[in-house]
Amino acid sequence: MEDNSNLIVNESAKSNLVEATKWAKFLCILAAIGAAFMVLAGLGVIAVSAIGGAMADSGLTGGVGVGVGIFYLVFAAIYVIPLMKAFKWISKTREAISDNSSSAFEEASYNLRFVLKFFGILSIAVIILYIVIMIGVVAFGAASAFGTM
Repeated sequence: MEDNSNLIVNESAKSNLVEATKWAKFLCILAAIGAAFMVLAGLGVIAVSAIGGAMADSGLTGGVGVGVGIFYLVFAAIYVIPLMKAFKWISKTREAISDNSSSAFEEASYNLRFVLKFFGILSIAVIILYIVIMIGVVAFGAASAFGTM
């Protein structure tokens, strides 16, 4: 087995990493703005639903809206976790390059692994959710077509 304890990052690789951190920072800022809009949307939906639910005869409208608003808030909170790790990857990568620090490079690679693993697992979960929804739609459509519902 080869000993990789003396990894040397040449200037071209350092330049590529610096360029990658610039684009990553841009994308992270856009994601942070998106998360902030999700929080505002969630709070707005909850407020409008509470007002609408209080004014309506049925509490169902308010309850569904509050549920959607809470979903937005939870999703925004979940979204912030990889966002913080991505910002940490950016800062630790820049620190590793400027100081030639192996420990900062190690921490940067851990943060990058966390972000990629998070979005990989999230992607798998969304694909499974889509498959379940498609099966449900087909089953509902078939049941409706045969008049059993």
